[in-house]
Amino acid sequence: MGSHVAQKQHVVCVPYPAQGHINPMMKVAKLLYAKGFHITFVNTVYNHNRLLRSRGPNAVDGLPSFRFESIPDGLPETDVDVTQDIPTLCESTMKHCLAPFKELLRQINARDDVPPVSCIVSDGCMSFTLDAAEELGVPEVLFWTTSACGFLAYLYYYRFIEKGLSPIKDESYLTKEHLDTKIDWIPSMKNLRLKDIPSFIRTTNPDDIMLNFIIREADRAKRASAIILNTKQKPHVVCVPHPAQGHINPMLKVAKLLHARGFHVTFVNTVYNHNRLLRSRGPYALDGLPSFRFESIADGLPDTDGDKTQDIPALCVSTMKNCLAPFKELLRRINDVDDVPPVSCIVSDGVMSFTLDAAEELNLPEVIFWTNSACGFMTFLHFYLFIEKGLSPFKDESYMSKEHLDTVIDWIPSMKNLRLKDIPSFIRTTNPDDIMLNFIIQESKKMESHVVHNAQKPHVVCVPYPAQGHINPMLKVAKLLYAKGFHVTFVNTLYNHNRLLRSRGPNALDGFPSFRFESIPDGLPETDGDRTQHTPTVCMSIEKNCLAPFKEILRRINDKDDVPPVSCIVSDGVMSFTLDAAEELGVPEVIFWTNSACGFMTILHFYLFIEKGLSPFKDESYMSKEHLDTVIDWIPSMKNLRLKDIPSYIRTTNPDNIMLNFLIREVERSKRASAIILNTFDELEHDMRKVLMR
Repeated sequence: MGSHVAQKQHVVCVPYPAQGHINPMMKVAKLLYAKGFHITFVNTVYNHNRLLRSRGPNAVDGLPSFRFESIPDGLPETDVDVTQDIPTLCESTMKHCLAPFKELLRQINARDDVPPVSCIVSDGCMSFTLDAAEELGVPEVLFWTTSACGFLAYLYYYRFIEKGLSPIKDESYLTKEHLDTKIDWIPSMKNLRLKDIPSFIRTTNPDDIMLNFIIREADRAKRASAIILNTKQKPHVVCVPHPAQGHINPMLKVAKLLHARGFHVTFVNTVYNHNRLLRSRGPYALDGLPSFRFESIADGLPDTDGDKTQDIPALCVSTMKNCLAPFKELLRRINDVDDVPPVSCIVSDGVMSFTLDAAEELNLPEVIFWTNSACGFMTFLHFYLFIEKGLSPFKDESYMSKEHLDTVIDWIPSMKNLRLKDIPSFIRTTNPDDIMLNFIIQESKKMESHVVHNAQKPHVVCVPYPAQGHINPMLKVAKLLYAKGFHVTFVNTLYNHNRLLRSRGPNALDGFPSFRFESIPDGLPETDGDRTQHTPTVCMSIEKNCLAPFKEILRRINDKDDVPPVSCIVSDGVMSFTLDAAEELGVPEVIFWTNSACGFMTILHFYLFIEKGLSPFKDESYMSKEHLDTVIDWIPSMKNLRLKDIPSYIRTTNPDNIMLNFLIREVERSKRASAIILNTFDELEHDMRKVLMR
């Protein structure tokens, strides 16, 4: 078995066979697939056949790592197209599905082209899968599509029977008075009435199928390795500003934005600033809201009732040395409280880097917020070079002169016309032990080292097609991924790499610690030209010559100690050689087609133009308006379409036309990708997007 197969975890997803259960399970399956799992999605034969009838014989072909299977539900076969009778279906799946499911698992594990099953995710009402999981020795996660409150009510159904509240004695108990009976014995559910409980308990039959089925399934759920509920918990972010007003106010704005987005926020001041606020604004100033709370930690300086900004150098030294322990204790206390969600992220000021150690210990993501500009931050990152170059500290006060401060600084990436006087003033010291100079260097280096060496960072390699109309959109994608916390390697061809260096200077592609540029040859003769290359020639060459150097660059990246290993490739739709490298490496690949959804759909159907004799043209006379007005009414979801509206690559008289055959090959290979990005948005091409997502 290939190494790329063996590395993938294989999840078998088993929904309950009704639409309100299949759709949520499909979302779970897609999320797992996007995270790199191999998926087998198991419908019942009845629903499998309904899909084939409604969407065509290829509807459930799936992808290499997302496959569909089916098992019988035990009911008589039928071709009707409706949701089956639920009580009958529940009884039947409970009694008849285990044996065919176990046989399916055996068949899957006997195959060489898929990894062995490593986990089962099953609907909460399909608990027969627990027996199969236990026999196979794999974990099982149960997915209850109800809310957390609904599931908790199911768990307590047996108590309704014990208390004589179900089954009801007769129909007269369905009155408003009886249904208003208080239910005050289900944990954490307040102001509850009998009418609020899922209606399966409102039966007069003690042998009611659904009542007894739910009680059985909820009880069996306790055997699962984990349970997923169709609900959500607020993400909890802890915001830690530096204790100076110019840092607190910007962090408070960030915290308010996060709160407005649905985050639970804990805002952590120092005790000194916490008390200042209480004195100036009253004892209730920091009571906050249920999901926006204020906490405080000691800054390590002597207690004082002063009402002014503290000495900054002393404060910086003290927070660096003394704040970690109380901050970790605060996080522990927060996570022990029952009425707030556990901490899921820390947002900290750039000069409060002690929080990084706490985040690493708790295995939490941390976002560093530098309150200065991007240019200011970039200069901080290069402070150490001022020392190495002898530009700081100054030898004496005479170096404060205008002449010296006009020294040109031309070695900080992307900063032009820079003078020494433009650099933040911390470097203008004559003391090599200056607290602030060394503090800024230490904080920026600590932040940088955590960014570079954080093994949790996903590493995406972006590979654009070597033409400007493709490079720019891919660079936007790369920047978005970088902003989301990805480590990015952007791979140009050597030709375009050198063009950029010539036009923008030798430091143009230095990048950042987590955004780096690399290059591979395109297989064409080297040249110093400064224009877009001949497209058909480039297409032929990259198809034949780029795979080997690309695989070599991936190998070199993965051998480095200062970057995380490659975890995903995002490649232009016409650079599909990268798919072979991704499969060999065992990482997912996302294909980015820079045209619209409609453009992509037409390229998907180029082969049909050939089959229908519409391309290539027999001769130049077919370029006439009359022929180009030929109606094209067989591309899904595209109406009022004429031949003239189709991308012009089909307008060739040559059956061996490079571009026509190249695009047909590339679009077909795209089907192997883990996902496809299109350069569109929902409002513009909503119907087309829905068709493509089927």
